[in-house]
This record gives sequence, structure tokens and C-alpha cells, in this order.
Amino acid sequence: MHLKKFLLHLIPHVLRRRLYRYLITDGRESYNAFNQFNTVHRDLFGFVIKGNATPSEYAATESIRRNTNIPVPFVYDYIKTGSHTAYFVMQNMSGMSLDDYRINVAPANQLRVITDELRDVRSPYGQSICRFDDSPLDDHRIQLLGGSFGPFPSPEDFHRALLEYSDLQTPNEVKGAVLDRINAAFSNDYGVRLTHGDLTPSNILVDKDLNITSILDWATASWMPEYWELVKSIFLLQYRKSFWRKVMEQVFPQYGDIQEADQLIVKYRRVYT
Repeated sequence: MHLKKFLLHLIPHVLRRRLYRYLITDGRESYNAFNQFNTVHRDLFGFVIKGNATPSEYAATESIRRNTNIPVPFVYDYIKTGSHTAYFVMQNMSGMSLDDYRINVAPANQLRVITDELRDVRSPYGQSICRFDDSPLDDHRIQLLGGSFGPFPSPEDFHRALLEYSDLQTPNEVKGAVLDRINAAFSNDYGVRLTHGDLTPSNILVDKDLNITSILDWATASWMPEYWELVKSIFLLQYRKSFWRKVMEQVFPQYGDIQEADQLIVKYRRVYT
């Protein structure tokens, strides 16, 4: 892997940047209209080239690879294309995504080991709720079309901002009960943990025996309230209504109250952008 990185870096910076731009553009044209915003290209040399990567994603991927036993791709190259975007060239990991496996099972015990190790990483930013590199959050659970949110000095400040931003449209007859349940869940003393932020079947590769071979896409890795990995992983309807919800509830069985509160927020929030 290091030899590939060395050989790749023999190519001048400006030529590598042009090559990555061409491959990403060519990759988009190879997809149908539904996937026109695809920013990942795989080539025959075992590289995965990702456009619109961020400094935070690069920092998170490298830190996890160097400091934990969690299987993540090796990074060969990182070239900025703007103040907050870059081309990201990494190892093409072996295995098939759980989404492609077409079976309603998943290695919950392995996921628990991986998330436990991830959550053992201590934040250099204290109680702050922020992305891996202390930049503002960019989380589609909060803002459907993306955009910055935070950082916040504590989980309590994050909860207040989240509730205000959600602008709940709760019917009068249940408004009091809904707010009481949400506020009761938010009142718990939650620690701050390193969170993948998109731990779904599409980002988990496994071999034929369902052994996890890689965890992909650390773009939303952040320092979040300790329950966030659960609620974010089942946020999308396709996962909330599938076997994946049961899997993640096995991995995180201790967050029933906040899970119910978060689902109330999702149910009653204003349609958001």
C-alpha cells in the first residue's frame, strides 16, 4: 500500500488533480440519471477516488486507521479542490456491502465491538458537539439538504438548538405530553462519543461468512451525544422499517427513551431544508 502511495505521488500534483477530476466526471457519466450526483470512482488499479471529500473526513479516516483496530481504507492521496472540499484517493476494500447481500441478518456482535472501540476514543474538544476536526456539523438527520450546524459547547446546548431548529408542529391535544417526553429524555447526562454518523448497511462491507471487512464513509464522523449513532443509523425510513433497526437496537440496547424522543422529533418537526 505504501508503495502505491509512493508511486502515485511521483505524478505531479497538478496532473493528479486533473486525472481525478476526469475520472470522477467519467464515473458520473457512466451512471443513470438517478445517480448523477455520484462522486465515487473505482478503477482497475485498486483505487477508490472520491470527490467532494472534506478535511474532516480525511482526518477521521486516517486517525481511525492509525489508532484503532477498526478496518478502514488506507488513504493514498488527498488533494484540496476548495476551502472545504478535496479529492480523496483510498484503498478499494474487499467484501460486499450489507445492502447488496440481500439477507436480513447482520453481525451485531462485531458491530458492538467496533462501536465500543470507536466510543473509547477520547475527544480533544471536551464536551463540544462538532465534527471530527472541530468544524460545524453537516448531518442530514438535522438538515436534509446539508449545511452547517454548530459547533455547540455541550450536549445540552446541542439539544436546545436541535429542538429549536426542528420547530415541532405538534397538535395541541398531545403537545404537552410530547414535549415532556422529549425534555425528559434530553435531561439525561449524556457523554460525548466519537460517532461514525452513517453506520448503515451500505457502509459496512462483509465477506461471505459475514465477517466485517471494512467500515466506509467517515464523512459525518463527529463528536456527538453518546446515543446519536443509534438514532442516526435508523433515521432513514428504509432502515427504520427494516431488520436494521433491530440490529442497531441490539448494539445499543440502553437508549430506548432517547430513541422514542428522537422519533417524536422526526414525526412532528417542520418540513426542513
